[in-house]
Amino acid sequence: MNTFWMVFVEGKQGSKMVHLYRADATEECERLVRLPDNLGRKVYLMESVQVCSIKQQPVKWESFGEE
Repeated sequence: MNTFWMVFVEGKQGSKMVHLYRADATEECERLVRLPDNLGRKVYLMESVQVCSIKQQPVKWESFGEE
C-alpha cells in the first residue's frame, strides 16, 4: 500500500477507514463537518507520509558442545 488518507474529527475517537484516493477522503471530511454532532469541531484530512516495518527474523539455534 502506498499513500493513503484518513479523516480525524477533533474530540472524537479516531477513524479506522483508509481512503485510497484523496478525493474520497476530502468528500468524507465535508460530510462529517456538516453533521450536527460535529458543529464547532475541526475535521482533519491526514495523509500517510512514511511507513516503518520489520520482517520476522528466523529463530537461530546454537549448540553448546555435543548433544
